[in-house]
Amino acid sequence: MRAVLRGRLGLFVVVLVGVVGASAVASASVSSSVNKTIAEFSTPVTWSGPNTAVKPPKGKSVTIIICGSQGITCVRVGNGAKAAAKALGYRATVVNGESEPTVWNQAIENAVAAKTSAIVLAGVPPALVSGALADAKSHHVVVAAVLSVLGPAVNVRVSYDRKKVAQANSAFIAKNSGGKANVLVAEDESEFPETTPTETGYTKDLPSDCTGCKVVTTVKFTLALASQNMPSAIASALRSNPSVNYVTVPFDAVVPFVEEGISQAGMTGKVKIVGVGADPPSVSALKSGGETESLGTPAEWMGWDAIDGIVRVFDHKALPKLQANLPGGASNYVVPERLITKKNLPGAAGWQGSYDYKAKFLSLWGK
Repeated sequence: MRAVLRGRLGLFVVVLVGVVGASAVASASVSSSVNKTIAEFSTPVTWSGPNTAVKPPKGKSVTIIICGSQGITCVRVGNGAKAAAKALGYRATVVNGESEPTVWNQAIENAVAAKTSAIVLAGVPPALVSGALADAKSHHVVVAAVLSVLGPAVNVRVSYDRKKVAQANSAFIAKNSGGKANVLVAEDESEFPETTPTETGYTKDLPSDCTGCKVVTTVKFTLALASQNMPSAIASALRSNPSVNYVTVPFDAVVPFVEEGISQAGMTGKVKIVGVGADPPSVSALKSGGETESLGTPAEWMGWDAIDGIVRVFDHKALPKLQANLPGGASNYVVPERLITKKNLPGAAGWQGSYDYKAKFLSLWGK
């Protein structure tokens, strides 16, 4: 009897040691830096500038060209810029760029012909409108580029740190997956080259954050055709790579199309989406469970940044120092980025930055 008990006790100890060992291996597979990164992108937002007052001149007009109505982040930037211009008493006109470079160029030319005082490009890549920008410059029209800042020099540049997107989202995936993530990276094909540092960053950051995390495959898309082509492309990639349990997207405008692709592949509930922007489509997906996290980038705030920069050019005041080391393009203004999940879900309008930036700008403008 004692021999049997000793045998059973020995077996119990072996099993217990095995379980503890397995747990230790699992926890060791996630880098010790992951919690630090998550904490960095979860802290309360503070004001990072500018801090010097400026006197906005009166009687100005601003033309705001958004990349297209499909790009919800562009639309939000446009809304922010319009609200800021209106707060200054400026005439503000918003033009839908229809996700077409020819429309973008024509919109700039039309604005110059209409003698607009300034132009805000919301997600319109300067590299694709260089000729029209040269015309604007020759007519002394002040130009601010937001989101897309690569290409010919403009007066004001507003963006966010694209490298940090991959760092923050990779850390989240590592922890959320328990160190076991097979990732499909959805990549913008050519429209928005500033997203490349984020997309390529996952290949480096994921294995660094957890030994069981890797990029398995990629799917390329264009925003203009995402609604037609992206669901089937995602579904096909998932069927070919059934181990995938996370999909990353470069901006939240395409989240509904990724959800549709996951559904077509019969993998709803098995594959989690990780996004960028915490835009309205993301808020809906986070609420339903289709998306598990989005790195918030307050788009309306970026629109106010653009108007502040334009005002400083009007008033011959110095802009915030250009941050030239950003991988997605140098920027005068860099908005905060924070991890948004179901636990800190923003309102239906998307994440606004968790800071009263409007009051701060109005104070700087003497309003």
